[in-house]
Amino acid sequence: MVGPISIRGPASTGGMELASQRSIVRSTLIHIYLPQASSANRRESKMASPKCVNLRARFGKQYKVEFEESYFAERGENARVEDLSLMMIPCQRGHHIFPWDESTLAVSLDRAPKTARKLLELGCKMAQDGDDGATLIFPVERFDEVARIVKPRRRRRLSAEQREKNAERLAKYAFTAAR
Repeated sequence: MVGPISIRGPASTGGMELASQRSIVRSTLIHIYLPQASSANRRESKMASPKCVNLRARFGKQYKVEFEESYFAERGENARVEDLSLMMIPCQRGHHIFPWDESTLAVSLDRAPKTARKLLELGCKMAQDGDDGATLIFPVERFDEVARIVKPRRRRRLSAEQREKNAERLAKYAFTAAR
């Protein structure tokens, strides 16, 4: 649980300060929200992410799905919480696809005006346009069309033959039961 605390500035701050500073201090009202130690607060910190497309469930078998770098800053180095809003599919040339909301994805482009033009021709909508890149949004159903243009990184897949060769090669390094 979180409780509000209100702090009001003093009505008089002394004769040494300017009148404008005095009026600012007099009218200052600060709300500080301090967490209170409770089991409810610990549960709130593990809140589910906002409703959005689950990239790992929908595209994880075919494409690499990673977390943004801010995920580890927010959750810690060894985080195990699936925060759907911080998932992304890395693509070639520094682009990446990420969830926008429940039925929409977004693609972030780094300095790629030709790629942006191609995506706009497909029907993607410009959400943000900047000097160093752009963000375009599109419905999840159009993922395959967008993927052909931005080329998401695919997951590495081993054939049955490759798996068998690797198992033979690594067998001598396998752990053995304790004696």
